[in-house]
Amino acid sequence: MENYPEDTLGRQVSGSFLYNATVGMFERYGFERGRQIGKHRWVVSRLVG
Repeated sequence: MENYPEDTLGRQVSGSFLYNATVGMFERYGFERGRQIGKHRWVVSRLVG
């Protein structure tokens, strides 16, 4: 599974930018940052078996 959430650490973000959620939320569920694809957006992934 792969998603592109917004990194909100240290800044306020409008809810309209969070339709893919936040990086922190995904990290709490075992996802890892793969690569940065924008100023504040990351590819995160988790292997599901």
